[in-house]
Amino acid sequence: MTFIDEIKKIERGQLKPIYLLYGTDYYIREELIQSINKAFEKKYKDIEKFIFYGTDKKDHDFIESLSSMGLFSSKKIVIYKGIEKLTTKAKNQFIKYLEKPDQNIVLVVTYEGTKNKFFKTLDQLSQTISCWKPYPKQYTGIVKMQINKMGFEITPPALELLVHETDDTFSHTFSEFEKIVVSLENRKKIEIQDVKSVVGGTRNYQMSDFINSVKNKNLFDAVKICIALKDSGAKVPFFIVVLYNFFINSWAYYEVHSQSANNYWAKTRTKEWEQGSANYRGSDYSFIFQRLREADYRSKSTNLSVEEIMIPLIYEIIKI
Repeated sequence: MTFIDEIKKIERGQLKPIYLLYGTDYYIREELIQSINKAFEKKYKDIEKFIFYGTDKKDHDFIESLSSMGLFSSKKIVIYKGIEKLTTKAKNQFIKYLEKPDQNIVLVVTYEGTKNKFFKTLDQLSQTISCWKPYPKQYTGIVKMQINKMGFEITPPALELLVHETDDTFSHTFSEFEKIVVSLENRKKIEIQDVKSVVGGTRNYQMSDFINSVKNKNLFDAVKICIALKDSGAKVPFFIVVLYNFFINSWAYYEVHSQSANNYWAKTRTKEWEQGSANYRGSDYSFIFQRLREADYRSKSTNLSVEEIMIPLIYEIIKI
């Protein structure tokens, strides 16, 4: 099932008891999780929400959340990011649940591991959605759909230029889109000139400048550019997405990306990850990913400003 097809079903309230989000595209996963959560809340009003991370090693609490009644509501949404990290014992307990899921619970799990026996069982018992970067035509369709969902119209030439200049990641595309929206003021239609004025470089900084400063561990520039991007309309979730993408690929560079790239964008990104891997050699990546998750959570659950969340995060990441 494709991202677009499944999003449409979810938005119509056609929810499944179990979703398996398979792949590494952070933006697609988060969009699906948010859409499922929103549709579930709309359908049942009062629900309880639980989020677990594979790195936190709270397998017992996760399994308990699937079998116990909620304190305030019988309806629950349970999210587990990194289900492949469950212990063998917890995996066996989890599979038993999948065979007879609670209809009062919507369960969403993400998976990035290999297609082993555990994955195949999950795939058979869940609604599996691909969360890998889509092919070019699908990429354009997803961008257009998301822009329309946000209440904006974009002309075909403007859409083509936006995608052409930013299709390395969805985080890049939508961080630029947010800046375009700020420049529109009260207009709802995006023309090609609107894209050129932002993506074409008339702004002082791009998100790539921010990542470059983080890559080089330049604390002063990273903070300065972060504030400039915030003033241009960038939000915390987009900072988190691009940072996560940079660090996961830098961490995995020598295992995954060291082979030769075959186009300009791939070569540019591969070089960036190689430099990131070298500059952060010996760093505690588990700490970095934990801080990124915490910052993402705070941005969605508190009233803290972009500066209050991002500046301490930048300092901790660069100075570790």
